[in-house]
Amino acid sequence: EVNGWATTETDPVAIVNALLASCDGHIAQHGDGTLVLTVGKFREDLVEVISEADIVGHVIQNDVPEEDEVNRLVPKFTYPATDYTQAVTDYFESTDDQSIIGRVLSQDMDVSWVQNWRQARRLGKREWLRLQQKKAGSFDLRLSAINAIHARWVRLDTPNLLPRLDGKIVENRRAIMALMQGGFQMEWRLHPDDVDAWTPAS
Repeated sequence: EVNGWATTETDPVAIVNALLASCDGHIAQHGDGTLVLTVGKFREDLVEVISEADIVGHVIQNDVPEEDEVNRLVPKFTYPATDYTQAVTDYFESTDDQSIIGRVLSQDMDVSWVQNWRQARRLGKREWLRLQQKKAGSFDLRLSAINAIHARWVRLDTPNLLPRLDGKIVENRRAIMALMQGGFQMEWRLHPDDVDAWTPAS
């Protein structure tokens, strides 16, 4: 559910981003101009495959740079019970990471077009699980991977090139045309296996 407002002076990109944030959405544009929207629950039937033959170059990041580290995530939403002011849900945090680093590294998650506490909390948990996946990177891909660059989730078939990632699913964060690199460049982050785990009672 999404509830928000904007004016004709509001940047359309900001409106799209608010809509996507409210539904854990991913949007991709095909070559013919059509937009493909994927929201919510992970679905195996929407997973595309990238093989070793598709990859001409790669960068693997096994950990998060210190300046990008987050050990507390605070979802902020619009709460009708407080006269539609901004409110926060219970935050998500890793006390182990905080004790190692010695301080709290907090990040806000803006879902201002959400007006339901549980929805904001559930969206926050999904984003928190993603932040816990430290492995990320980018692929330089041949044109043969054109279907994968439009997909939200991609399974890697790389037993020889990237054995530690073979069979893993990564989430497509951004894909652009890059002819000098072989065809496309895709930025990705490892997909958490338990992203849909949710027990309302707890």
